[in-house]
Order: sequence, then structure tokens, then C-alpha cells
Amino acid sequence: MPVLRRTLGTLRWQIVGYGLGLFAWAAVVVLLYPTIRDMYAGIELPEAYRTFFGESAMNLGDFRNFASVELYQWIPLVMTIYVIVSATGTLAGDEGHGVLEILLTQPLSRRRVFLEKAGALAIGAVAIAAISALGIAATLPFVDTPGGVSVGAMVAYVFATLPFVLLVGSLALLLAAVAPTRVTAAAIAAAVVVGAWLAASLADLSSQTQWLKYLSGYYYADVQQIPIAPPQIGHLAIVLAATAAQLALAAFAFQRREIEVARWQLPLPRPPVAGVAGAAGGS
Repeated sequence: MPVLRRTLGTLRWQIVGYGLGLFAWAAVVVLLYPTIRDMYAGIELPEAYRTFFGESAMNLGDFRNFASVELYQWIPLVMTIYVIVSATGTLAGDEGHGVLEILLTQPLSRRRVFLEKAGALAIGAVAIAAISALGIAATLPFVDTPGGVSVGAMVAYVFATLPFVLLVGSLALLLAAVAPTRVTAAAIAAAVVVGAWLAASLADLSSQTQWLKYLSGYYYADVQQIPIAPPQIGHLAIVLAATAAQLALAAFAFQRREIEVARWQLPLPRPPVAGVAGAAGGS
């Protein structure tokens, strides 16, 4: 898989950088828990704070609630930066630098090129999650966490954030396959992520806005419930189905994309050219 190997080689420093950054963040958050636990003991937080961050924000003295608010809700958002930058870079970015045109002259189908690039992005996301999980595994045994918190479970919960990350990655690939430039694709993908996060977080502030969360992939990925409760099977199925649909559309759009043409390229059926058809019939 030469394209996969090349893409991973190109992304290696991004993977290492994001991974080590989240490793350090996770380690610091875990080590700060005893101080935060004592600080918030007996403090009643405002109702708006609970609504925005979820029920877990009402009791930050519990390690699972603390980790949910301070760590697990932010890990996937940081990782979406990686997938947006990498997904748009590996398609639209390579096209803008002329790399994609040279690559497509090789005896490789466009479908294979797309799948290997998408596979490299997914492997990178898993690697970042694994590195960040090591930050929890390396520090949690040295912290007093009442309630019998398992290191293995807390590590596994990091990987439970991946469905949302891959959902965003598939959207970024789709946008990179149809948008005129990498900047346009990345900007739209980032706006969608911010909108999804705000919709899921602010929807419960008012009964008139509760319907907004049902439009948010952040809500269906149950990110706000990690590690308090396991993801809902129905929600997970919706996220995985949406990811698969976006990948299929992205692959189809990439197969029909005209390289080095800076315009929107929606993968619509192309009508036959009458002159060419007639000439072919006459011959």
C-alpha cells in the first residue's frame, strides 16, 4: 500500500505532535484531580454551568465527572483539528501542490488512492488516541480516585471518542473532494464542528432550542456522557452509518473530480454530449 505508507509518513509529525500534546494534557488533568476535588468539595455550581457541561459538572469531586468535563469532552474536539487539517491536506492540499496530479499518473485507481489516504487518516487518529491514553495510564495509578476507577476502563473510554472524530474526518474528506480549495473545505468542516458542539451544549438551555441537539453529531456520539455512561447503541449506529455514507460520497466525488480546477465540483450525473454521441453512432 504505497499511498498509505506515504500518507502516514507525511502525517507522522502531526500524529506525534497531537499525541504528545494530548498525552501531557491527560497526565496533567489526572494529577490535578486531588486538588480540584478538594477545591470543589461542598461548592454548588450555577445551573447554567450544569446545563452547558452536562450533569457531570454538578459533582466534580467524582473522578468520572471531573474527567468527563475536563478531559473526555475536549480530546475529540482537539483530534478533530487533526482530521480536518490532515483530510483536507491529503486531498485538496496535495492537489494544490501538484502532488496529486503526479500520483494519479501512476498505475493506481482513484478509488485505491482515496481508500489508502482515508485509511492513513484513520490509523493516525487511532495512534493519537493511543498516545493520549498512555497519559492516563501512566498517572492514574498514582492518584487517589474514590469509587474504584479502573485504569483499563478509563483508557478504553478514550477510544470511545473516535466515532465522532472519524465522522468529522469523513466530512472533511467529502468537502476536500468537492470544494474548490483546501481552505474552503477546512473552514466549512471547522464551522460544522463548532456548530455541532454548540448545538449539543446549548440546546438544553431552553425548551425552544432542545431540537437543535438532534442535528448534532456531537450529541449522537454521546461525547458528553463519556466516561459516565457507555455510548448508546442506537446513537453509535447513526454515527457509523453517517460516517460510511460520507466516505462513500467522498470516494464517488473524488473519482469524478477534475484535478487542478479551482471550482465546486458536485458529483452530479453528466449529460451525454450530442455531437460526440452522433459521431460515434455514425462511425
